[in-house]
Amino acid sequence: EKWLVLDVDHWAKRNHIASLKQVVQNAGKKGFQLALSNPCFECWLLLHFQDIDGAKPVTLKSLESQLRKHTPGHSKSSLKAEFYSRSRVLDAIRRAEAMDSNPDEPWPSAAGTRVYRTVKSILTLGATA
Repeated sequence: EKWLVLDVDHWAKRNHIASLKQVVQNAGKKGFQLALSNPCFECWLLLHFQDIDGAKPVTLKSLESQLRKHTPGHSKSSLKAEFYSRSRVLDAIRRAEAMDSNPDEPWPSAAGTRVYRTVKSILTLGATA
């Protein structure tokens, strides 16, 4: 499988949504599956510990602040595996799916992440190996 994992915030902040749509379209044509996060990957990380209210505006800073409450010393460049147990991964999948109100859209319109799709695929492939 080929996956494209992207954050929407980079594209939205720079007013490149049209370019993002083109990237998504091209990725689909080349057989990539999509796992986009709005606004960022930290949504996926935080969902290991708590729900995210997708109705409220969410920023990278606010997500990182909440994440540090659960993962002292959180660093984007060196995640600590001990914070992300299998049961927490399964919780994150459940939470991400529950907040994915428009799964047919290329990315969540509100705060959310589709990284759960990639992880579910990995877990399924691992179970059949």
